[in-house]
Amino acid sequence: PRHSNGAALVYGPAVFVGATTYLHPGFHIDAFFDILEEFKPTHSFLVPCLCQAILDHPWSLAHPCLMM
Repeated sequence: PRHSNGAALVYGPAVFVGATTYLHPGFHIDAFFDILEEFKPTHSFLVPCLCQAILDHPWSLAHPCLMM
């Protein structure tokens, strides 16, 4: 939730300078990649197990938003 301490540290300063926050009602990995395509976010706040699920997904290998 946006009101938790960790999320406030990430989203608070971004929203303060005019960023848009997109909150999704739950995590579905295919929907996550759809959101990357549609909204092209610059930041994401995820727990470690969700980060691992994203990196393990076949789409992550070819997705330009995830290339470092």
